[in-house]
Amino acid sequence: MSLALPALRGAPPDPAALVAALEASLQERCRHLLTLADRTPYAPSYGCFDRSWWQYKIKDFPSGMSQECLYPLALALEQRLFPQLSAAAGQELRRLIQAGAAFSLQGQHGNGSVDDYFPYEQAAGATAFSLFAILEAQRLGALELPSELLPRLARRLYWLAQHRESGRLSNHEALISLCLARGAALLGDPALAAVARQRFERLMSWRSEEGWFEEYGGFDVGYESLTFACLRELAEALPECRPRVQDLLDGHARLILAAVEPDGCLGGELFARATWNWFGHGLLAHAIERADRGDGDAELELLLRVLEARWIRYPTAVRDDFVIQHHLWSDLRCLPLLRGLVAAGWGASQPGGAADLPPSQIERQLPQAGHLWLRHGDCCTHVSLRLGGAFRLYRQERFVVQDTQLALRVEPRPRGLLRWRRPAAATYLATAQAPELRWCWEDAATLRIEGPLSAYRPQPMTPLKLIVLRLLMLSLGRYWADGIRALMQRLLIAARPDPQRSFVRRLRFRDDGLVVEDRVRLPAAEAAQASLIPTTFSSFRHVVMSRVFHPYALELQEPLRSALGQDGPGLSLERRW
Repeated sequence: MSLALPALRGAPPDPAALVAALEASLQERCRHLLTLADRTPYAPSYGCFDRSWWQYKIKDFPSGMSQECLYPLALALEQRLFPQLSAAAGQELRRLIQAGAAFSLQGQHGNGSVDDYFPYEQAAGATAFSLFAILEAQRLGALELPSELLPRLARRLYWLAQHRESGRLSNHEALISLCLARGAALLGDPALAAVARQRFERLMSWRSEEGWFEEYGGFDVGYESLTFACLRELAEALPECRPRVQDLLDGHARLILAAVEPDGCLGGELFARATWNWFGHGLLAHAIERADRGDGDAELELLLRVLEARWIRYPTAVRDDFVIQHHLWSDLRCLPLLRGLVAAGWGASQPGGAADLPPSQIERQLPQAGHLWLRHGDCCTHVSLRLGGAFRLYRQERFVVQDTQLALRVEPRPRGLLRWRRPAAATYLATAQAPELRWCWEDAATLRIEGPLSAYRPQPMTPLKLIVLRLLMLSLGRYWADGIRALMQRLLIAARPDPQRSFVRRLRFRDDGLVVEDRVRLPAAEAAQASLIPTTFSSFRHVVMSRVFHPYALELQEPLRSALGQDGPGLSLERRW
C-alpha cells in the first residue's frame, strides 16, 4: 500500500537547533531522575526510583515500572550528558544503576514478574520494560550483573516467555519478543530464542491489512512508533525473522509518518489510546539509513519536523514522577543520531520553501484505522471516524481547534421518599470506538458519522475500594492476576453502547472553514434534564499515558457561531469555525 505523506510548508528544520533543544530537555529530565532515586547506600530501598514509596510513604509497594529509570541514566553516562561530571560522581551514578537493577530483581515475585499499580498485579508491561532497561544497561556496560542475580533475571525471562496478557497490546508483544531475544543471547539459551520467534509470529498475526499493529482494537500512532523500533532491533536479534521485518519496515515507517498533522504534531486524543507517546529513535535511525542510500530525504525531513514540533514548537515531554522515564530513553537514543546529522552537514543545502499543497480533496486516509485528512480551501481537517468524528482543524497549517465529540449529561429527577437525595448524573460519550459506528458521504463536502452513545462510568478510587482491592489481590488476585486485569479492562476501557441514546455528526467542509452539526437522540422523558457538553481533550478509555497536557490547549479558538437547539426527542448543536 502506497501512502501519501503530508506536505509541510516552510524551511526544513535545522538539526543543530534540534540538538540544542533536546540536550537542554534531556539534562533537566535526567537530573530529575536523581531526585526520584533513593541514593542512600545503606538503605534497604537503595536504588529504588519510586519516590512515592520510599520517601513520601503514600504507597504500600514500589512500582516495578519505576526501575526503567536506570536505562536513561546509563544512556546519559554513555553520552556524557551531565556537564562537568566528576570521576567520583560518575562512579556514584554507576553504583546507583547497579543498585537499581539489584532492587528490581530482588524485589520481583517468585515467578519473576513485578507489579505496577496494585500488589500481585504481575503486570507484563512493567515486567518487560524494567527487564529491557536492565538488559540494555548491561549491553552498554553501565552495570554488571553478579552471578547470584542471573537466576532471577532468567526467572523474569521465563515468566515473560510463557505469559499471555489479556488484551492485544502490540507494543508489549514486540518488546517482550525483543527482551526474549536479548536474554537468549545473554544466557546462551536457544529455548528462549525459539519462544522469541513464536512471540514474533504472534505479533505479526495482529498486523492489520493497512499495516498497523493493534492496540486495544485500534491504531495508536504513538505506541506504533515503539512497535516499529522493537521490530527494527528484532531484525538484528533474530536473524531468522530479518527478511520479513526488512520487507515491512519501509511501509511501516511511511504509515506512521502519514499520520503527521499539518504543523508537524503527531498523536493525541484522536487515536486509539489517546496518548501523545513518541518513541522516535527507531524511525529516526531508519530514515537516516534511507537518506544515506539516497531514497529517503523527504521522510527524514518530515521526521525532523515531527521532532521540531515535539521538542521546540509544542514541547510535550511528560515530566511527572511516575512516567518521566518512559520516553526519556528513546529521546536519549535520538540525540547521537541528530549529532551525526549535524556533523554530516545535513540540511545545509536543503532549499525548503513553501510546499505545493493539493487542492480541495482527501489528502490522506487510513480507512481501516478510521483516519481521514481532508483539505478544503486554506484549511485541513483530520477526522477520527472510529472515535465518533472527533477532529482537529488547521488553517494555513496552524492549529485552530480540537474537538473530542460532545458529552451528553442527563440529570435524573429525584422521586418519592428519596427526593432529598440527589442521584448522580449520567454521562454518555460518542468516542468509545464502538463497532456500531457508521459513516458515509452525503455529498461531496458533507461527511456523516452516526452510532450509539456509550455510558461513561468513571471509577475514582476511595478508601473502601482500595481496601477491597488490597484484600482481593492478597487472596485471590495473586493466583488470578490475569482475570483481575481483564475485569479492570472491561470497567475502564471496554465500551458499553446504549441503544436508547445515539448521535449523528455532520461535518461540512467549506473553503472558508468547517461547520459541525450534531444531533443527539435520547428518551423523551430525559430531554428536560439533558445537556450537551463540548469537549476538546477528552477520551473514553482510561489509559495511564493519556490525558497529559499538550500546548494545543493554549491555542484553542472559539467557534465563530454556535447554536444550541431542541430537535424533537433530542438536542442539537451547530458550530462553525
